[in-house]
Amino acid sequence: FSSDKNIWPFNVTVGHIPIIYRNKPSSSAWRLLAILPIYPKRADNTKANSDKKKQSALEVVQSVLELNGMVILCPDGEARIGHPVIAGWLGDYPE
Repeated sequence: FSSDKNIWPFNVTVGHIPIIYRNKPSSSAWRLLAILPIYPKRADNTKANSDKKKQSALEVVQSVLELNGMVILCPDGEARIGHPVIAGWLGDYPE
């Protein structure tokens, strides 16, 4: 990406995976669930445009955090209902 373009990935992992495995890039414990829309900074940033940007990001998050949960296929072959929880994590990704 160049200029003012960027993305905000919405990644998910299972909480009971030990941290020594979960945070290794080679373990593939984190999966991309959604990408939050981030719009370029422009001079025509009116109130209507600002509201549209906020609404589109909110719709992505709401679709991920449904009240009824989401069906997750587990390694043992069983399908279970999972309820994602948003948590912040700051990480320095290897380049």
